[in-house]
Amino acid sequence: MRSPNTARPCGGSPTLLKAKGDLDGAAAEYRTAIRLRPNFSEAHNNLGNVLQQKGALGEAIAEYREAIRLEPDNAVAHYDLGIALEKRGDPQGALEQYRAAAQLRPDKAEFRASVQRLVLGLHP
Repeated sequence: MRSPNTARPCGGSPTLLKAKGDLDGAAAEYRTAIRLRPNFSEAHNNLGNVLQQKGALGEAIAEYREAIRLEPDNAVAHYDLGIALEKRGDPQGALEQYRAAAQLRPDKAEFRASVQRLVLGLHP
């Protein structure tokens, strides 16, 4: 077994499993990566994406929040949290996260469009 300092969290394996539709396998791999490197925000965010795909919004939101706690300037984690909050029926929380993402990455049209859509009261 690799030590936590040499482990390759989120190598190709969880991504490949997710692509093949094995969400449970991908989630297990991301959890292993998190166990080896608990401060690896990308693994938390990726686990959140898998959990969101599985419909486990509460767990996904917790993973996105952890990714943001570990890396506050992670625009993608803010955006992904916004998507989960919107799906859960929290448009105000989603708007806050979309705004944070758009502020961190003003070059991302998708982030700005999500802000505009919610400000205008439009729904996906």
